[in-house]
Amino acid sequence: MTATQSHDVIVLVHPDTDLDTAKTLVVTGFGPFLQIKTNPSNVAVTALAQSYTPPIGIRVVIAPKVEVAYEPVRALIPYLWETYEPDFSLNVGVGLRGAFKVERFAKNRGYGSVDVRNVYVNGARPVGEVDAPTATAGEEGAKDAMRKGGPVGRPDPTSDAACACPPDLFPDAEEVYETALDVNQLVKHLAQWWNAGKSEDAGRYLCDFTYYQSQYQAAQREGKEGCALFFHVPPVGQPYPQEVLNEAVETVVSYLCEQVLLGGNGWRDADAE
Repeated sequence: MTATQSHDVIVLVHPDTDLDTAKTLVVTGFGPFLQIKTNPSNVAVTALAQSYTPPIGIRVVIAPKVEVAYEPVRALIPYLWETYEPDFSLNVGVGLRGAFKVERFAKNRGYGSVDVRNVYVNGARPVGEVDAPTATAGEEGAKDAMRKGGPVGRPDPTSDAACACPPDLFPDAEEVYETALDVNQLVKHLAQWWNAGKSEDAGRYLCDFTYYQSQYQAAQREGKEGCALFFHVPPVGQPYPQEVLNEAVETVVSYLCEQVLLGGNGWRDADAE
């Protein structure tokens, strides 16, 4: 395997792969936020560089430590699609305890929470001082804490910059994008070893935001609509150790490379619900 790194991006490729004809999978993880000082998604996707060799014909591009903030994601996701022209995108983040979750949908609206920079999706800052909410269980858990009256700044409803009514991410785009992957088939594959399920709500925070950005980029390219997926891992120790989270992420990457991009299997039936 050949692994190269530049600009915080790691590229994995089998030495016998012809880069002129290779298919590309982009994989992202997240950096720290709130009480999660070491994000397990960052650790898991970074571990791929030591443990995973892509099959011949596949290039895997890893952005392992995306900041949990709207503006960096807005810049990074288009950059990855324009620079590497992926055939599929996998975003990995930390979610709720108990199970791995394969996310079916990405949503265009409803992003009413501040990011780690204390900034709303529209670039505004809350009125008054803001204390970071307590993260009880991953990114979705932190968002739940904010929704349930945790210590979070309130936008001034008289201000045009306030995010009391969050705007659509892309006014001209679909309200919801659905992955082109057969989610049930992937869940069944993962459930051979771990507790896994599908989800239809990625949380309306940076996970969902990143997923929608990826789906939007895919939709702008002919033949690639729906060629993105979000995979939530549980927090470390709830119940799995980091080593198992690493293994699960590698299993998803291997599945996408071998069964989907090379094998042509695993796609959702367009007529199925």
